[in-house]
Amino acid sequence: MDLHQTPTKFSITGVFMDTPAIATAKNKKETTNPVSPSSGPVFVAPQILQPHPHNAAIYGVKSPRMHILAKSDRYVQLRETGEIIGNYETPEGRAKYEQMNADPKKPATLRSFYVIFLLDENNQGLHTVPLVLSLHGVAAARFGEAYNQFKVQMEIAYAKAMQTGYRSLNEKFHCLAVFNPTFKPSLEPPNGDKKSWVAIPETVAVPDENSPIGKFLALDKQAEIWALAGEAASFSKHLL
Repeated sequence: MDLHQTPTKFSITGVFMDTPAIATAKNKKETTNPVSPSSGPVFVAPQILQPHPHNAAIYGVKSPRMHILAKSDRYVQLRETGEIIGNYETPEGRAKYEQMNADPKKPATLRSFYVIFLLDENNQGLHTVPLVLSLHGVAAARFGEAYNQFKVQMEIAYAKAMQTGYRSLNEKFHCLAVFNPTFKPSLEPPNGDKKSWVAIPETVAVPDENSPIGKFLALDKQAEIWALAGEAASFSKHLL
């Protein structure tokens, strides 16, 4: 397989939503009530993966393990209604975001989505249908930064294991990796007038002498994971 390809960037935001009607995301407000879909990826509230600011046991897992199968562009979303009104990665979407947020009330935020597959300690799947994690604002930015850094660490570890020079690896490699962040509560933004509690990655497990890269790659499931990733590749195309 061709692993040598510059990886793309991404980011995220969070909610429970009814799928497979993924296009309805642009007109729905966030809710923490799960809806059981008949098929397709399930939207998952970020608090299921992240600790409550004051008690990590309230909502669930402090250190989730996951495959990230696909990621979306950053979308411009209205804070008031939750409606997605543009793609920030396009000149038109970026201009719309900057124009709207010239208003001191900052009525727009950036939201991104990830298709994920949660794992147990043995890297076995905890469910059969992929989940869509949606995050915005500081939570999205910090999660995205942590994942990008993890991808680089995986590429470095792979180069060392193969005794080759460092190269960027493509998404067929990275979707096999086990991303295992540990979250902590943080008042964000640090210099903002209005702060709120946000769960951000404090540490991320990476390969080292005690945990070789083989523990971070699901090579035995590559056909299954690549099939899921292929199906998820265009999951966000209908958000606009």
